[in-house]
Amino acid sequence: MFVVIEGVDGTWKATQTRLLVKNLIKEGKSVGTLSFPMYDSWSSEFVRRFLRGEFGALDDIDPYIASTFYTLDRFAHKSNILGLINSKDVVVSDRYSTANFVHRGVKFLMEGESKKLQEFFDWLWEWEFERAWLPIPDLIIFLSLSMDNITKLLYYKMQQERNYIGAQLDIAESDVLHQKMAIKVWEEILPSYFANYVIVKWEDENGNLLTQEEMAQKVFDVVRSYLDNS
Repeated sequence: MFVVIEGVDGTWKATQTRLLVKNLIKEGKSVGTLSFPMYDSWSSEFVRRFLRGEFGALDDIDPYIASTFYTLDRFAHKSNILGLINSKDVVVSDRYSTANFVHRGVKFLMEGESKKLQEFFDWLWEWEFERAWLPIPDLIIFLSLSMDNITKLLYYKMQQERNYIGAQLDIAESDVLHQKMAIKVWEEILPSYFANYVIVKWEDENGNLLTQEEMAQKVFDVVRSYLDNS
């Protein structure tokens, strides 16, 4: 089973990936882990330069070009991805191809080009899964947060050490409009495009953040339910 943990920037995807792995191991499952982009690998060189703004602002880069940076980073590690899927009960990836659909597709949404967005999604699906032959996730879990809490978390994140890019927000994280449009794609468009796409909310009914442990239990319940029914 191949599980992908996704979310807007600053939603503790890495922490939730780690806690999910811990809970699965407690259940006796053999688990493999992945994290994309592979910032410590040569394969992410163009991704890192893109996020530092070396190629210009987000709007300056054609989404078809920018998406290729991310696809090739995964393609370079395809043998490892497939090896884990074939040898483990569950493989959990902190981000994957789904993020490429969202962050590169935002440009079309901002321009009101819904037809071009669909065309881009169709092209990217073929590029990722039919030409690069990257495996399609069995389950995608999106960690959902309100924009107010996202903004707070991003600026908290800025204070933490970011070896791959420096102690500052990257160009996507610092673009508030981009983040707002990304939420729209994540929650309103992508669920109908990918099978087994589940939105898990980080907040209670009053907008208060759940604890890491509370969120981890919600995520684990989704994965366990899928395992029980597959």
